[in-house]
Amino acid sequence: MRDPNPLWHRYLRFWRSDPRADLDDELAFHVQARIDEYIATGMNPEQARAEAEHRLGDLARVRVECSKIDQDFARRRSMSDIMRGVITDLRVALRQLRRERAITAAAGLCLVLGIGANTAIFSVVDAVLFRPLPFRDANRLVLVGEGLPKIGDQNFGTISTPDYLDFKTLDGPVFAASAVFKGEAAALTGGDAPERVTGLSTSASLFRVLGVRPALGRDFAPDADALGSPDVVIISDALWHRRFGGDPGIIGRAITLDGKPTTVIGVMPPSFSFPLPGLEVDPAADFFVPLRMTPAVMHERGNSYDAFYIARLAPGVPLRRARAAANEIASRMAELHPDAFPRGFPVVANAVPLRQRLVADVRRSLLILLGAVGFVLLIACINVSGLLLARAAARSREIAVRTALGASRGRLVQQFLAESAVLVTLGAAGGLLLAHWGTRALAALAPDGLLDGYRIGIDVRVLAVTLAVVLLATIAFSLAPVLQRREDALPERLREEGRGTSTGRARQRGRRVLVVSEIALALVLAAGAGLLLRSFAKAMSQDPGFDPAHLLTFQVTLPSHGYPTAPQVARAEQQLVEQLAAIPGVTRATAGFTLPMAGQWKIAATPEGVPLPKTPLLVNDLVMPGYFKAMGIPLVAGRTFDAHDVVGAPPVAIVDEEFAKRYYPGETVIGRRLKWGTAGSRNPWMTIIGVVRTVKAHSMDEQSTPETYFPVLQFANDSTVANYATRSMRYVVRTAGDPLAVAGAVRHVVHSMNPALPLTHMETAETLIAQSMASRRFDMLLLTSFAALALVLAAAGIYGLIAYSVTQRQREIGVRMAIGATSGGIVRLVLREGAWTTAVGAVLGLVGAAALTRVMQSLLFGVGAVDVVTFACATGLLVAVALLASWLPARRAARVDPVVTIRGD
Repeated sequence: MRDPNPLWHRYLRFWRSDPRADLDDELAFHVQARIDEYIATGMNPEQARAEAEHRLGDLARVRVECSKIDQDFARRRSMSDIMRGVITDLRVALRQLRRERAITAAAGLCLVLGIGANTAIFSVVDAVLFRPLPFRDANRLVLVGEGLPKIGDQNFGTISTPDYLDFKTLDGPVFAASAVFKGEAAALTGGDAPERVTGLSTSASLFRVLGVRPALGRDFAPDADALGSPDVVIISDALWHRRFGGDPGIIGRAITLDGKPTTVIGVMPPSFSFPLPGLEVDPAADFFVPLRMTPAVMHERGNSYDAFYIARLAPGVPLRRARAAANEIASRMAELHPDAFPRGFPVVANAVPLRQRLVADVRRSLLILLGAVGFVLLIACINVSGLLLARAAARSREIAVRTALGASRGRLVQQFLAESAVLVTLGAAGGLLLAHWGTRALAALAPDGLLDGYRIGIDVRVLAVTLAVVLLATIAFSLAPVLQRREDALPERLREEGRGTSTGRARQRGRRVLVVSEIALALVLAAGAGLLLRSFAKAMSQDPGFDPAHLLTFQVTLPSHGYPTAPQVARAEQQLVEQLAAIPGVTRATAGFTLPMAGQWKIAATPEGVPLPKTPLLVNDLVMPGYFKAMGIPLVAGRTFDAHDVVGAPPVAIVDEEFAKRYYPGETVIGRRLKWGTAGSRNPWMTIIGVVRTVKAHSMDEQSTPETYFPVLQFANDSTVANYATRSMRYVVRTAGDPLAVAGAVRHVVHSMNPALPLTHMETAETLIAQSMASRRFDMLLLTSFAALALVLAAAGIYGLIAYSVTQRQREIGVRMAIGATSGGIVRLVLREGAWTTAVGAVLGLVGAAALTRVMQSLLFGVGAVDVVTFACATGLLVAVALLASWLPARRAARVDPVVTIRGD
């Protein structure tokens, strides 16, 4: 019988496209060949088949191995083909982009600015507002603050230090652990020069609450804050390297803080920074010492609220339960401590998440900046889209020719994707570099240590999202002409170039919509920046209430080791003021506990005879004689302090005009009295002897709070006042010339009195004013930069639109000029198009600005969210920039030679 599948037939089937069937045919071929060979030697067919299968082995295993080999080869060949295709497309894309240098440079610059600025700002915002704080389970950390409903209107956000002992009873059922801490400053001596370092005095449990451990040495022992425990300190990594050169032998060594030997037991990790900005304490403490409940500290109950109580919620305990438990403890304070609180005196408490407290003052401004940079990214994407549409329109003839020659839509898409990928890659590389520089610059320029302690760096997530948005926009507008291709439109495409057809006009309308959008967005940013500029100008034009010219200020801290009693502190301060006044070039010298623009001290005080629902919180200061003349604060009525206002003399006070206007309107203030605390407190009444001009105590843009002044010499024997305030006075010298010229002499006077005294915060009064406005200046500069960038991008969009329109209408313009149109008429024709586009964008922008600038109300000073002058100026600037961008291509259009244009067509 004839074989139904002869060898030649099976051999031909080997080349068919089904690899599995091919493999089966190949194996069957070899088996049959072996069988035929054995039959030829004399075996019967059954023996021949058995012997062949035995010799060839397990055919199923052979089939699997051959399949794997074939698949591996096919995969390698496929990948090789793909890589060759990709490399070819990339080479073509690079050549194409190099050929179109202007569009490539413009689009690349837009991408760099959009990606870089957006990534930098969002990385900062993410680190401050969203990323977990650098502590273990930071979302479980809360701050507990007390409030006195009869004093002021808000919770202090802090507690009275002794109250920690009462709140600590919540550890276990409500809090897993808790700690109390307060700001501290000390003179670090023993090196080349004394240094004033800032730190925290804290309960021994602080680092366990935060969930951190020293990188070197150990944590505080549980009883480290007990009375009589050894004096120990844990220092920061920054202080360890700055002062001790990173010597690992620092552990167990004694350093001198305020003249007292203190043993170093630990060094914190380099990444650890506490407290973070946002609390009323110097951020990034240099040292941590135990806070002990001495009799002096216990005496602060109900009088001083300057300690921070931080706690970690116990597992399963919600925030609302912690708030209720803390408030229950506070409500029993008057009952538990009747010697510190009047009967029935209410105390309340609240617990807030740590992050919420830290970012309360900066959250809105950061989100506004994030929205602004998002607008910049959107404008950049719109600009890139417009440029790519212009390029696509210019290449429509090329696409039509390639299609006519047989290029498939898939092949064109592949090529355009390669060009988009190259363009976005170049923009991403530049944007990444800009983002790196931007985040470092923001961290360095941020005011008041705003970003200290946060791990600021390029955020990979936001970079990926930004790149995805840009890539999608780039790809969408790159592929638009390819995806719109129709076979029946090829002849029209081939004839379209330069004729201004309806298809070209349709694309022109699409570009005009994009340009209108970016003009509107740019106007919103310009209006916002204008509002901040006007706010800053109005704030800086305010009268600070004192004369800042020729004033040099600095701080000197008198340690308890060298000046153990309050009278010694007072004598040393008087001596220092006298020696400062004797420096050549110094006309006056004085001192105060606080200075304008250098922080403020608020205290509850009761004006006599004024019915008030609550005891007000007033700005308070202790000053030396001659303070008002040295500071240039005018006396409005009465007299200032003199040498007779000392211990034993009748207690006196001076108030400002705001105090007189608020509590004694239309009345004589001189001779009235006031006292610290509530009307029922045991503090003495003080007679008002003078009224001075209201001074900006905190910043130029603040709403004035009534301020009171008291003579520091009347408290010369008060150890509580000395330890809390007068040991760290701020000194002022008024000079005849440049105040910085006497800085060396000032240092010599201080160190000649005591070489161990650290002198810090030496700066002019103008510097203090500038620092008080640093946050507003920072917001203003960033938003103004974004607005300027948006204006530049919008101008580029207008220019591109009009220039492309001129190119499309070149034949029309030539015809117009051939039949008598003048150059001026052509310029007006082109400018009309730009003006119309600008007007539509401006109207939409004004509507958007009126709606969106309302969220900036809290950042403004002296202007409304919808300020007519600001909006008019922003609109005028935008229109001027847009018309200039339109005029350049209009001038070029007016120079068209009609003969050359018509002949070329």
